[in-house]
Amino acid sequence: MACLHPELLQSRVEEEYLWHCKQLGAYSPIVLLSTLLFFATKLFRFTTLAHHRRLAFSHISRLTHTSPGGKIAYVRFRIPGLEKGTASE
Repeated sequence: MACLHPELLQSRVEEEYLWHCKQLGAYSPIVLLSTLLFFATKLFRFTTLAHHRRLAFSHISRLTHTSPGGKIAYVRFRIPGLEKGTASE
């Protein structure tokens, strides 16, 4: 499997296959939780149980930025205890 971004974790299971098999998505609460953990591991580079334990919905917010080119929506994740500006976004 080729990795477009070397800093992202490699997986033995293709993400497209997980979507196809309905292992990722919003089909049920457990699948939604699995999806959240999958993307936390992939995008936030969570690799340990301690990393996952710090994940809470109260640390995730949806923000929008309006520019001349249009409106941009993004998700911000802040890790409690870290100084301002050093959290993963």
